[in-house]
Amino acid sequence: MESIGKISALFLFLTLATVFNMSQQCPSVCRCPSGTEVRCINKGISAIPPNIPLTVEKLYLDGNGISEVNNSDIAALTNLKELYLSRNDLKNVPGQTFASLPNLEILSLASNNISFVDNDAFQNSPKLKYIFLNKNSLVEVPTGLERLDNLQILALDENNIRTVNATFFRSMRSIRRIELNNNPWSCDCHLRGFKEWMSETTLEISLRENVTCASPEHLIGRAIDDVNVADMACTTHRTTNSTTAKVTTLTIGVNVHSTRTTIAYSSQSIHGKTSSRTTDTTPVLSTQNHLTTVSKENQITPGMNATIPSIAPKSTSYHRVVRPSSSGYHDNKYELIWIICILGAALLIVLLILLCYKFRPPPDPRPDVYLEDVHRQDEGDPRERMPNVENKPVTEAQLQTLASKLGHEWEQLNFELGFSNAQLYQFKCNHPGNVRQAIFEMLSTWRREKRRDATIGRLVDHMKNIPDPVDEENYRFLLS
Repeated sequence: MESIGKISALFLFLTLATVFNMSQQCPSVCRCPSGTEVRCINKGISAIPPNIPLTVEKLYLDGNGISEVNNSDIAALTNLKELYLSRNDLKNVPGQTFASLPNLEILSLASNNISFVDNDAFQNSPKLKYIFLNKNSLVEVPTGLERLDNLQILALDENNIRTVNATFFRSMRSIRRIELNNNPWSCDCHLRGFKEWMSETTLEISLRENVTCASPEHLIGRAIDDVNVADMACTTHRTTNSTTAKVTTLTIGVNVHSTRTTIAYSSQSIHGKTSSRTTDTTPVLSTQNHLTTVSKENQITPGMNATIPSIAPKSTSYHRVVRPSSSGYHDNKYELIWIICILGAALLIVLLILLCYKFRPPPDPRPDVYLEDVHRQDEGDPRERMPNVENKPVTEAQLQTLASKLGHEWEQLNFELGFSNAQLYQFKCNHPGNVRQAIFEMLSTWRREKRRDATIGRLVDHMKNIPDPVDEENYRFLLS
């Protein structure tokens, strides 16, 4: 019995050692700062590498050539909370892909070529809060997302989505921010419910002004927010049958060399009759009309472009009185009136200019004193020079300058401004290798969200409150 106990203890020890070693492994192409974080960014790999520690919580696989992700590749990573697969070569997301990740909270699939997401791709991932599917080739909003009770941020911008059912977003109760801009929305009758939802929702729809119509033609480029629901109509196509009407030509020939005018009806079918008449009339101009005849069995339907002219009564004489035209006289009269109006307006403008010049205020007799006062105002503390500068809204140009001055502390500022870790990652993902643009996007997003509260004073306070405060030299220009 004693030997059996020793063997069991040894087996248990070896098993625990194996599990411990597996949890401490790190893929050769990756970097593992800790047992809970693995970074394989821009390594040129084409598949998820093996030997990922089982204790991993954050897995970064951005900027590679991964073209497929299966459930078997990540099923063992049950502790995973954040998975980043942006800037790869993914084309679809099969069902059950993330079914074995019950703790997954952040999933980034941005900047791929994904055109299809299976309905069950996110099944058994109840804790998902942030999903980034922006910059892909989706033609419709993936179904199945509405079953995620904790989803808060959904990014679908810069895809090929043309329409969506409004009930889809109404069923997402925990969502608080959606990005839908830069999609080719088809603003027809099928999008009316979505338009009404956008008008009444209190959710944050990022860059609403870029949620624009790509069709129909009369609404191209219009923001959906500004489109009237009545204008979102579906066009119907009507066809006409060419056999429903017969068109014959009625030719009226006129001999202008004589007072005897011959009117010859060359048509062969005017209600089944032919006629030829000769009348004495005064000389008239030659005309040519088109007559449409309709048989009893073939009626012209409403909406066709055929026109039925009235048939003249059986009169044998037509008289037309030719009078001299007076249009030339009236044209000259109106032309003279216009010329007089233009000359009068020009004279009035000249008089106004002369009056303004005559009564202009005299020049300042003390220019040197004025310059001295201005020079004195430029000296001293900026806050004393402009006491209300902190209440002024920060401008886009100021944010551009600030973005060029900030360093590593911008990530701390991200959280101080109220953004999450997922949003920080998204700023980085949108501008790979360009930190300045990532910082500017962060600052611009804050300015857009806070609107009137995005003042210089508040921004300066935020930069002072972070654990590693921003150097005052970097934001002094804001106060001047």
